[in-house]
Parts: sequence; C-alpha cells; structure tokens
Amino acid sequence: MDPEVSEERLSEIESLILERLLTEWEEGSISEAESAEIANFVLDELDFVYTEEDLMFFLQDLTSKWKFFANILSIETGKHSEQESSELAKDALQLAREGKIDDALSLAKGGAN
Repeated sequence: MDPEVSEERLSEIESLILERLLTEWEEGSISEAESAEIANFVLDELDFVYTEEDLMFFLQDLTSKWKFFANILSIETGKHSEQESSELAKDALQLAREGKIDDALSLAKGGAN
C-alpha cells in the first residue's frame, strides 16, 4: 500500500508551490487572475491528496496546466523514487531474514515475490 502523506509534507509542498507562484506573479509571467485560479486549484485538489501516489498525480496535473511547476514535480518525483527504493530494499531484507532468499533476490531485481 502506498504510504500516506503527512500534514507536514503537504505543508512543505504548499510552501514550494506558493513560492513558485509568487515568483511567477512578481516577474509578470502570470496575472493576478491566473494566480488566483492556480491558488484555488491547489487548495481544492490538495484536499484529495492522501498518499504519495495521489501527491505525484496532483503534481503531474499541476505541471500539465502550468509548466513553471515542473521543477517541483521533478524534485518530488526523485524523492518518491528514493522512498520506493528504500521500501523495496527493506522488504527484500525482511524476506532474506525469513529465509526466503529466492523471493528476496527476485524482489531486489524488480520482480514480484
């Protein structure tokens, strides 16, 4: 099961988005009306983010609508991949501890256990 996203993590994402939004507005890349539209989108959609997978889908959707959020998507995708790799390694190690060496090797190579 995909891990839940903590309130702290969501707040961090909101802050990154807000910083980027303010930068774009200050540089004149977006209008006040568009900044309000983006803010409403973010606030509405973040209410439906419960898991890391939800977060990735949200960031992909946000970036598809407003390309200047691509850097946030890239950074968070990297974090998500690291987390998945770490969980996979833990699972493989647990299988090895249980004496299920073939399953551990299969999982470590990317197969199903």
